[in-house]
Amino acid sequence: MSLPEPSLQLDAITHVPAPFARCVPARSPFVRWGLITLVASTALFCASSIPGESSPYVGLRVPPIPADHEDLGGSMLRIQADSEYAIAEVSSPRGRMWWLQKLISRDRAGKPSWEVVAVMPEPDIPRGHVVAMAGLCERGGVEAPEVIAVVKGEQKARLRKIHRAWFVNVQTHKFEPYPTHGLTCINEGFGA
Repeated sequence: MSLPEPSLQLDAITHVPAPFARCVPARSPFVRWGLITLVASTALFCASSIPGESSPYVGLRVPPIPADHEDLGGSMLRIQADSEYAIAEVSSPRGRMWWLQKLISRDRAGKPSWEVVAVMPEPDIPRGHVVAMAGLCERGGVEAPEVIAVVKGEQKARLRKIHRAWFVNVQTHKFEPYPTHGLTCINEGFGA
């Protein structure tokens, strides 16, 4: 005997946990929209932290960068004992993205070759905000070298108005959402 395939049918939800039963009817639009919001936000979270197998760029070895793309710069991450990683900001016909790259070799002149191991589309950056690349942020006076943040640009040496942040996990090859509370970033352009 085989079990039926599970399916999500929002109209079929008839049970609301006891503490909420009196305040929200089971067929209430609040319950349906709450579930839809939960499912959608979970999908977005998971999509932003997918290791990159779904990206055609994962496995790409650079240089050279594809002809219709532009390398906009980036930064080195903390160098591990056995490997080096970098973040590259890349522009393509489909938009900007961040590539997590692992060093695979250096030529005789020391020029590096990289393999793209994870990709994240660059998030929408609100007007007046900038990207603080890896190596520019800290929490509680402790460096957070694997953190990328979108911060409000101000004429201050330290930027404290953090819009969003991600931890670049070199172990799992994922860009993971990172808490912004207590995070500060250096303003590279201040005083320049």
